[in-house]
Amino acid sequence: MDARDYSLDPFDFGVKYIKDHPEVTGKEARAEYEKYKDFYATYHQDHPGATTDCYVEYLQTFGKQERGSWALLVGAELRRRDITRFVAVMEVAVPQRIVRMHYDMHWSWDIEQSRNKGWEQWGKNSSNAVVACILCLVFCLSTCQQTVRELTKYLFLHFLLIFNDYLAFFREKTFVTANAASPDINFYIHPTDIVERMAKSLLERKFVLLFGHRQSGKTTIAHSTVSYLQNISQNIQVPGYEQTGFEVYYISFQRGIEFGSTPRFWWSLCATLMAKDNSRFKFEDASHSASSATFLSFFSKRPKSRQKPVMLIIDEASMLYEIKDTPGGIVDQFIGTLRAIKDDITGCCLHSIALVGTESVRDVLISRQVKGRSIYSPYSEEESYQSSRFSQNEVQDLLNQFVSVKKIELDVNEIANDIYELTFGHKGLVGICGNFIENTLLKCSRTVSFQDWNKNATKLRTFVWGKPTYDSIMRALTVLTSAQRNTLGNVLRYGYDVVRMNDEIMFLLAEGMCVRIGESFDAIIIQCGAPILSSMMLSRICGPAFAIPEPPQETNKLDIDWLLRHTIENLSVQHIFAKQTRNVTSASSEYPFQAEFVTVIKNLLGSAYPDLLYRVLPEVKERYDNGNRRRRLDILMCDTNLPRYGFELVVAADQANFDKHMDNADEYGELHNCKMYLINLCTREDLTNYFGKTWIQERVTPVHVLYELEGKASLIYKHQTISVLITSATWSVIFDDTPVNSLEW
Repeated sequence: MDARDYSLDPFDFGVKYIKDHPEVTGKEARAEYEKYKDFYATYHQDHPGATTDCYVEYLQTFGKQERGSWALLVGAELRRRDITRFVAVMEVAVPQRIVRMHYDMHWSWDIEQSRNKGWEQWGKNSSNAVVACILCLVFCLSTCQQTVRELTKYLFLHFLLIFNDYLAFFREKTFVTANAASPDINFYIHPTDIVERMAKSLLERKFVLLFGHRQSGKTTIAHSTVSYLQNISQNIQVPGYEQTGFEVYYISFQRGIEFGSTPRFWWSLCATLMAKDNSRFKFEDASHSASSATFLSFFSKRPKSRQKPVMLIIDEASMLYEIKDTPGGIVDQFIGTLRAIKDDITGCCLHSIALVGTESVRDVLISRQVKGRSIYSPYSEEESYQSSRFSQNEVQDLLNQFVSVKKIELDVNEIANDIYELTFGHKGLVGICGNFIENTLLKCSRTVSFQDWNKNATKLRTFVWGKPTYDSIMRALTVLTSAQRNTLGNVLRYGYDVVRMNDEIMFLLAEGMCVRIGESFDAIIIQCGAPILSSMMLSRICGPAFAIPEPPQETNKLDIDWLLRHTIENLSVQHIFAKQTRNVTSASSEYPFQAEFVTVIKNLLGSAYPDLLYRVLPEVKERYDNGNRRRRLDILMCDTNLPRYGFELVVAADQANFDKHMDNADEYGELHNCKMYLINLCTREDLTNYFGKTWIQERVTPVHVLYELEGKASLIYKHQTISVLITSATWSVIFDDTPVNSLEW
């Protein structure tokens, strides 16, 4: 659209855009807002601005939907323009979480810095606020002026938030499901090793990069590093300074930093530092414009002054990758400025800087280490640290802390092992699993057995899906490019993929859909972020629209044998027996068998039985550290009221392995209250003569699928054999838009 067609203030446009496009993600909406703001800055500089009513309407309509960044953006403008209306909206329309975000971002007291300095200092910082609240309350009681009453409400709201923070010290600890973990209020594993290594590098004046996928504990590590440096550096004497110790600051590019233009970027960065310490960082900000020179002036070494050297840790630095920058723009200027700081040993008091972000920031910075680039990055591969995952023992430690605080009975070892296998130690997912026990399973009983945990496997996935980060991941599946879908399809089919790094792969890594697990020559090896994520993504795959020459006789009653036969007919066998599916023993893996089976059976159900409300739930099985694998049902078919079915899948099972899987299937049938089928896919006829122990066959139906290279197959039951022709229907990876509540029963 021509920019001259735009007549709205940027904030008005933001409100209107979200109202007109309720389906967009926060990231997409923000991108549209930034694009519009650029047009507006060029063509509508003299526009009088938006009305207060627009902001009130926005907060009331969308604040409840927890679009936090937009509520912050519009709410801040509303407060600036009309404090009375802001207070009214805060009281009746906006969740406390959004109020908390306003408080953290826009109020002058710096909570994070106060926490780092200890509660004694925090009491000093907040005492004036408490006195102000009390005085305003007394004054309000003695007057009838509406404005004073509203201002009192506003101040009193912030007083309550301060008191809420203070009470956190007396609350029981809880699992953290998002943001940074704190040892004061959360069950906590201190990242000692990586914190000490990062601190050592920073003290040695090295520029450090910390990267990792979403919810991998990066911010927790950053805060821990700040606290650690503040504790150990106080007595360190740096040559050239009269004062001992360092001043350590933490800021985030997601809090108050603007990327609309280069001057606004430098101004917002300098203003953020000034809010941290206005006695050290001062500049004239009336013009709302600054430059890299302004930033550099903050760190000029002044002779015979009592200044200390500075360490700066910048979180969410991957936003440098997300902006649409031009040569010589924000990214180049920022990296060039950091290079100048590192090279100026004698004239600059900024001792070292750590940047924290996803894999994308690593690519931005390390790629500029290539010689010949006009902007040469001060960051190197040697000083790059990847955030680690929890070990199996650390997951057990977290649950032991939980049991100790809550005074409950919990099968710690078995549940911890299962959580580890579901998450691979993914810190965000481990926290959500703990939160699921805390807020779901403990509602019914103070005792949680391993069987109780297993019975709620489907609810756990719904619980994870309901969290904003993972809901965002699931929604992002529908907008992946063709290349991204193909890569993710290979990961889901085979358990891994070997790819060359590019923007498409970077997005999958940054979103946490995949993680890097190794390198192969000039390529990298990636796998899914966690088995539970594999299960969630597999459940979203839309397969091909199958032609059904012989539809079932009744479409309102499930014929499980018909469904099984046509599922086998449409399997993409070439994927199941592909070379990359071979495991360490050169046998075909069950992983692609499960991916193909669940995709085909899900789409057959939708085509042949449109009136039935079955949901197909894969439970991905994965190897973990010692090569073992816990038993887990491969596929569960559920409907609210109809019979439930489970499928245990195995490839080329000998007699001993067959018995083991039959025992597993029998246990799953009892656990999930479902009719079980054991499907053994093999190419050797001698493996199809055994059907297991007779007494188990009463509850589990064993079926051998004998595949012949000519494309034929036989479904071998104990008392009958059915011949089928495998058409090997191919399917591309397309994800549906199933809402999270569709997984509830």
